[in-house]
Amino acid sequence: MKHAHRFRIIAFLVCIAVIGGVFAACTSGDPNATSTTPSTAAATDSTDAASSAAGSQPPTNQDVVKLRFFQEEIWWPYTTWEGRIPEKITEKTGVALEVTIAADMNALNLMIASGDMGDLISSGQLFTRLSDSNLCYNWDELNQEYYGRDFEIHSATRFVNTAPDGNLYTVFVGFSPDCEWEANPKGVLEGAGLVVREDLLEEFGNPEVKTIADIENLMAQCKAAHPDIVPITFNIIYDAQILKILMGSSYQTTGFIDMDGKPKVFLKDPRLWPVYEKINEWYRLGYISDENLAFTQDSQDYDWMLNGKQMFASFHSAIADGWNRDLKAAGSPYRVKQLYDFEEPDAKNIVGNGAGWRGMFIPKSCANPKAAIDFVNYMFTEEGRHLALWGEEGIDWNWNEDKTYPILNYGSNRDGEDGYGQHGIKIWGFLNHQGFDNSLHLYGQDDSDATMGARQWLTDIAEINPVTAMIRLTPDSKEAVAMAKIEDLYKNMQVEIYTAPTAEAAREKYEEMLRLADELGALDLEAWAEPQYTNKKIEYDRIRGNLS
Repeated sequence: MKHAHRFRIIAFLVCIAVIGGVFAACTSGDPNATSTTPSTAAATDSTDAASSAAGSQPPTNQDVVKLRFFQEEIWWPYTTWEGRIPEKITEKTGVALEVTIAADMNALNLMIASGDMGDLISSGQLFTRLSDSNLCYNWDELNQEYYGRDFEIHSATRFVNTAPDGNLYTVFVGFSPDCEWEANPKGVLEGAGLVVREDLLEEFGNPEVKTIADIENLMAQCKAAHPDIVPITFNIIYDAQILKILMGSSYQTTGFIDMDGKPKVFLKDPRLWPVYEKINEWYRLGYISDENLAFTQDSQDYDWMLNGKQMFASFHSAIADGWNRDLKAAGSPYRVKQLYDFEEPDAKNIVGNGAGWRGMFIPKSCANPKAAIDFVNYMFTEEGRHLALWGEEGIDWNWNEDKTYPILNYGSNRDGEDGYGQHGIKIWGFLNHQGFDNSLHLYGQDDSDATMGARQWLTDIAEINPVTAMIRLTPDSKEAVAMAKIEDLYKNMQVEIYTAPTAEAAREKYEEMLRLADELGALDLEAWAEPQYTNKKIEYDRIRGNLS
């Protein structure tokens, strides 16, 4: 059953990216002609596709249009439009971006209020606000005006990105339809993971670590033999996600989950309590430290590992590779081992962002809508996606023998001389990837079999429901305000549950959190979301198996 879920789940993720990717290719007279699927397209002449997408002649310097581009995410890596790959994209599209990165999370709201939002916007938080015909162009409208047809994408991708008014204002990255995942089994997912120090594992007899009980046995031995070493740490971003996966709980920290076919606020997942009960037990046994729970930066667990202060680290599915490089460089006598293929019967990778997570919008303040939609159209061709994600074929990457996944010619997890930063490639950082494309390179990327094993395990047990992510809250609405208050409640009370002095006190804190969530509006949120969710789920299930 778990493997049966795999394609269903993966398909959900892939659809978001496929929306603009796999199926929206450009031709010279029509930038949205449907492309082949990746497995077939891999064998096609991408150069021909690219030239027809961008026009028969590459733009000259005089033809280049500079578009003011605003990125809502303050961490976005392209602070300037420089490097071989951005320059190649400009060569193909005739567009260069003047990049502005948000100073804070309120910057885009201020731009909307001012009426000047530049020429292109990337946003993940304001889908509902920007999906407004008074603020932004819909992509079908622009394609009809300049090319005589709608923006052509997979029906499931269109569905998950359609705004409440029925228009398509963006395509969120990270989603691909079921058919893409099923046709390309080399796609694997990233996610939470667990590593352990190999020297301590060897000291305690090098046992298999396949269950939560195995982890607990080793932590107990570590606590007894090395009281100065913390048995386990939680990364500030990934927290206890790996334990939630092992125990079959959702790890969402906002929005809705599906419970028996109905939308419930994320913290209502009844499978959360056994996780909290276990973490509280570990805390009271001294396996988790107060200092760890007070971390404010996502590098602190890394520092602890370099300094020999921890045994297990709950972090990412590929973290062992990077940490081991650094441990070797630091002259450390030990390495870490990535753990996977756990044998917990309830394990599920319940992915909560299955409808994508950010997209490009073309605001009505755009000085050159045609250049903007041309840029969007090219970026969602197969060539455009692969150029931005992986770099230039033959230089930065090559297909494997049967052209089912790319082999990167650089280290995709690091910058530097052998990395990608100097060329302007950011595998996870651009604007146009689908779920499938953004995972396909992972298959042939790493030297470590453990990294691939961890990713494959997450993929095999994945369950993704993009419809829960389609219940979008309008900024500043009473629903959005209520959800924000519940998110804050969750963040604050989760630590109180972790650190309660007894199991009974932890349970009381957990029940208090649920009661306060209802008082803050959780029940009203669920009543508001239910009819939307029911209708959208019926329609999504109807079209999810479509091939186009």
